[in-house]
Amino acid sequence: MVNINLTTADAEAKEKVDFAKSIPSLIVVLVLVVVIYAGIMIYEKNLNNNIQKLNSNYASQANQLEKSSKDIMNFQNRLMAAKSLLAKKDEITANLGELEKDMMPGVYVETYQYSAQNGLDLTCIADNFDDMAKQILSFKNSANYTATVGKSDMSNGKIEFNVNLKDK
Repeated sequence: MVNINLTTADAEAKEKVDFAKSIPSLIVVLVLVVVIYAGIMIYEKNLNNNIQKLNSNYASQANQLEKSSKDIMNFQNRLMAAKSLLAKKDEITANLGELEKDMMPGVYVETYQYSAQNGLDLTCIADNFDDMAKQILSFKNSANYTATVGKSDMSNGKIEFNVNLKDK
């Protein structure tokens, strides 16, 4: 079969591309590409700044948390020390309660000192010798303590005497 070419010379002239007409559309595309690229670069810079701010915020929060954990541990240590001191306070309260039972009217405790080796060292003040003698007898007859009487002194009409009480 034979090929027949039915085109004319005018048709070949229409197939030529006119670059003059496509230059404005190429410029528009090029400007769009430049604007998009510049926008992406600005957005990347903004993201990097935000990441740096978040990293510094994270580091400061981590440091605060680390310091607060030390405070929490310090608080825990203080709480344990307070529990032991509270137990000692209860012992002192119990000692004072027992001491109160053995105190006679007219005799007052001026100073109170406790040590594990020496027991209770008291400085008492009595109105007269009779009250002092009754107090010493009360301490000696106590079921909780053994009493040792120290020196006594009289001043301003009051008698001051020292007593050492040790647990039986």
